[in-house]
Amino acid sequence: MVKTRRHLQLERVSSSDSNQTKESTQTADRRTQHISTITPLPPPLPCVVVNSSSSSSSSCTSASDSSKLSSTSPATPRSELSYEQRRLENIRRNQAMLASLQLPSAKACLRQSHVDSPDSSAIAQATQRYRRKLNRSSSGGVSKGRRKKTTNSVVSRVSRRVRGQTPDSVVDHRSSVDTSSKVTLREIVLVDAEAYWRERNHRDYILVSGKYTGWVNPDLIKQFGLPSSALECKQRAKAAAGQRKGESAREWSATQMHKNPNCYFYRHNAPGYEQWTGDWTDEEKDIFLRVAREYGCGDKWGLFSSYLPHRFGYQCSNFYRAVALKEGHIVDPHYMMSTTGDPVFVGARK
Repeated sequence: MVKTRRHLQLERVSSSDSNQTKESTQTADRRTQHISTITPLPPPLPCVVVNSSSSSSSSCTSASDSSKLSSTSPATPRSELSYEQRRLENIRRNQAMLASLQLPSAKACLRQSHVDSPDSSAIAQATQRYRRKLNRSSSGGVSKGRRKKTTNSVVSRVSRRVRGQTPDSVVDHRSSVDTSSKVTLREIVLVDAEAYWRERNHRDYILVSGKYTGWVNPDLIKQFGLPSSALECKQRAKAAAGQRKGESAREWSATQMHKNPNCYFYRHNAPGYEQWTGDWTDEEKDIFLRVAREYGCGDKWGLFSSYLPHRFGYQCSNFYRAVALKEGHIVDPHYMMSTTGDPVFVGARK
């Protein structure tokens, strides 16, 4: 029988189909062999469920469903079946343990007893005491909130009157002072300054009223363009800002040369002049007495010191009390002389 082209094509197709079926069966055999050689997974850890009733029902349903699936799935490998059986066995064992412990009922009882217990505050206080004890033990015996106070060894004096006892008798020790070498307080008497110096035959002094009636040195007015009178100074001071917060008096007075010359010269020299300290020269003393004789002195020491270019206003005030009044160069009615020879300020006298 002669085979046609059609017969040859059919034979080729049938041979290829048989080859494909053989290959598929071989691959399936290899897959089953590979699955059988896979090592099974270890059993899972036991799980803990809070609600035993709901969990038991859910676990039972899951166990039943899993058993149905295992029974209805004939293609499941043997290793997977053993793993599923162990898992279900662990679930049943955990449920039995939770049911024996009765955790939900015990938790509810504890919560209700804590709410209804009248000793809840006592429990809280006991807890706080326990925590303080732990803090003391961790800090070496001293709690953080309570540190040992260091007591001073100085004993405070309590008078006899406060203690309810009769006070000691007062003894005047001033009478026991040696009057030949030291003047006692009883002998100190204030005397009028003019009478004091007349008694000592000293009449070459300048009598002032305690007020300075002059103004700034005219040479400085021309040199720095300062106000020529107190009225002009007041007009300029109206627009001047006051002393700022945190600014010292010296810093503020440094800005008042053209607005308040008395304030400026009380703490500063004229620009370009150096401050001198220490003892006064004879020339400075002569200038001081000349200005005092012409304009008076006793206040406004900033304006007064403008005639002494190397001295501040407070230096002139100190020289006035320590030298001019004490040595009798000037007599001020606001001061009286003591028997020790010191001028004492007594204020204005009528």
